[in-house]
Formats: sequence, C-alpha cells, structure tokens
Amino acid sequence: MEYSEAYQRTRDIDWFFQSGNRCIHVASNGGILPCFVNNVLRLRAEQAKVSMLEDIKDVEIVVNESYVNQRIAAIVESYRRSGSENVNEQNVRASYLVSFIAMARKGFYSYDRANSGESAYVLICGPIRPVEIGIQLPEADGEIHFEDEDKKFFLVDTHYNNQKIVRQTR
Repeated sequence: MEYSEAYQRTRDIDWFFQSGNRCIHVASNGGILPCFVNNVLRLRAEQAKVSMLEDIKDVEIVVNESYVNQRIAAIVESYRRSGSENVNEQNVRASYLVSFIAMARKGFYSYDRANSGESAYVLICGPIRPVEIGIQLPEADGEIHFEDEDKKFFLVDTHYNNQKIVRQTR
C-alpha cells in the first residue's frame, strides 16, 4: 500500500536509501516520496530498524553551515513576521538540527527538502566519511540525481498512481 498524495503533502516523512557506499536519510518536509520508497509497510519497517540503530562512536559529523544559516534566518524571519518578536535564533537552530544530527550520528547523510523546489533536497549534515550502519536499504533506482558534490539531489521523476510525473530539476 502506498501513502496517498494528500498524506505525503501534509507530513514530514523520514525515508532512507543507499547510494553507493553512502546511507541517506531524507526528511520529506511535505514532498512526494519517490516510488521506490513509497510502500507503507516497508518504510515503517525501515524506520523501525533505523530507530534501533546505536550512535556510531567517534563519528565525525560536518554540518552544511551556509545552507543551515540561510534556513534558520528564513525561519526566524517567518516567526517575526507572524508577530513573535522574542525568537531565540540559537533555540531555532538547535530545534531544526536535532533530528538531522541524530541521523548523522547513526552514519546517515541527512537531507531536508529545500524551500526552493518540490524535488530538491539539500544535505544538512553527515559523517565526514561513509560508515557501515549494519542494515540493508533500497537503492535509489535511477530516481535520484546528485549535484553540487553531493550537497543537493533531485528526484528526477516519480510515479504516482501509475502515472509518470516529470519533475523539474532546476
């Protein structure tokens, strides 16, 4: 059974895949899932396996500071426009990064859907070098196109209800 489009558009669904020797975590942030992961039972099983993984000792994590700073500034500005004057930027940053850093500590390169486009995902943080995490994940199956030295990827196309939807990559 697949997630409905309405459900996907209103949720931040964590999904996972492998690309070469890298394990990837993605926060959908209301985006449409690619067909190779859009299976409710399989994805829930993968989410359960990932939740049971221990943090990797001594894993060095790098944060994509330039993108994160832009994202935090936009979030803070949005709060202020809506009337929240006493917004603490450091608290917003910590709250935004907590789940991405948690995934990176398990060995995942952790991506979030970019504000700029439905099919664009940006690396938030990850280990300096790929690490073995101990579980099998689906391969990208040609639906993922990496760019910018792996700091961004795009869903090239996705299938929904047996219809191919071509997504703009720029």
